[in-house]
Amino acid sequence: MVNLKDLIQYATVFILCILTACNSDEEYFQKQLLIPSEQLSIDNSRDTLLIGAKGTIIYFEKESFELPSGASPKGKISIQLKECYSNSDIVRENLSTVSDGKLLESRGMINITAFSGNQELQLKQGKKFIIHFPKKIGDDKKLMNLFYAENNTKSKNWKIDSLSLLKFFAFLTNYSFDGFTKDGDKIHQFGVLRYDTLGDLFSYFNQNLDTKKFPIPKDSSEKSIRINFSLDKNGKAENIKIRVDSIGETIGELINSQQPYLYQFISQLPEMNQLFEEDLVTPIKNPIELNIIAGYFPNSFKGIENYYNLFNKKYAAYKNNSVLNINEVELNYYIFNASKLGWINCDYFWNTPDEKIDYVIETHNSSKLNVKLIFKNAKSIMDGVKEGNNYVFKNVPINQDVKVVIVTQQREKPQLSVTETKTSKKVFNTFNFKDFSLSELEKELNTP
Repeated sequence: MVNLKDLIQYATVFILCILTACNSDEEYFQKQLLIPSEQLSIDNSRDTLLIGAKGTIIYFEKESFELPSGASPKGKISIQLKECYSNSDIVRENLSTVSDGKLLESRGMINITAFSGNQELQLKQGKKFIIHFPKKIGDDKKLMNLFYAENNTKSKNWKIDSLSLLKFFAFLTNYSFDGFTKDGDKIHQFGVLRYDTLGDLFSYFNQNLDTKKFPIPKDSSEKSIRINFSLDKNGKAENIKIRVDSIGETIGELINSQQPYLYQFISQLPEMNQLFEEDLVTPIKNPIELNIIAGYFPNSFKGIENYYNLFNKKYAAYKNNSVLNINEVELNYYIFNASKLGWINCDYFWNTPDEKIDYVIETHNSSKLNVKLIFKNAKSIMDGVKEGNNYVFKNVPINQDVKVVIVTQQREKPQLSVTETKTSKKVFNTFNFKDFSLSELEKELNTP
């Protein structure tokens, strides 16, 4: 037999369930849409390279994390990573691509959090980590920068990281030469070419190469410069030839009259010791090839020598397939030195000369909807500002091909409307709601 006390408890629970049902349903619906986090584990006492399922590469130096108290965490650290690279990922996480009212075009958004047990960790003061966002083919002339979610939350606004603003650099990445083994086999050797007992060519280039005198046009595409020369009997460079490539496309050989600086720089290299490399019986006097990368890189890297060492010494130790040289990595990733955890975005400002308008979507719905504008000619997504029963998109370029996307829950079922149109001064009010699954959402939003 149920007593009065039990009846009161049952009634209280029942009333609370009724009062919170709407909120619970809405929260449950939103959680169902979210991108699952990938769980990665690191040792805080070691330098670590992590590779996400969608291609993000993250490098943490040892002892990067601490507890809120400032103490060092014990044992393994759990890194939770979310990667949002598609339109559907961005919509599911309710993100957008706007910075202080200006449209951004995104090349990826990630969320990084770190935990020791149930305690969330923070970066130690002064510590940074390096993020690699996979590049999109054809993006070589777009100047990407790093953005953080305002107030480190999944907000509607992104703030640019002033430390990651790009600056033009040129630096030596590797060298190679032909030699012969003790068995008489000819090999192509890579390594550190020393010019005297005090230093090597990497240090010399990083300290003496004058970027301001460099011949490469200052656009955002990285250039690969191959310099071939041989050594005379005194170890000085001679027979110098220089070629420039841009993302695999040969621009051509530079001649001295076109650009004297590089030829002068190479011809004045310090004398190089006629040393034998390991397992070689011929000295380093055969034709030598130097590889230089020139392009826009974050100011926060500053000392390029450290940046080079990061790839060619540390990274190879933590990746199954070693990175052969920095050129390979730079051609395939946008690389940033980050100083904050949380939501991070790789973007550039999408500037169009078109007239800007307020684009209005009339929903005739008093409830709050998830209404987004997806631009078809740019990886850019906007949130509408609710004004009455309308959603207004501020400062939108006119005559752009877009998808109007509305995600909501009606009659306890998830509903999706995707309509293709052009931005104009006319009010938009055409919808086609239907039940949807996550696979259908991805198909609808990711199809060009």
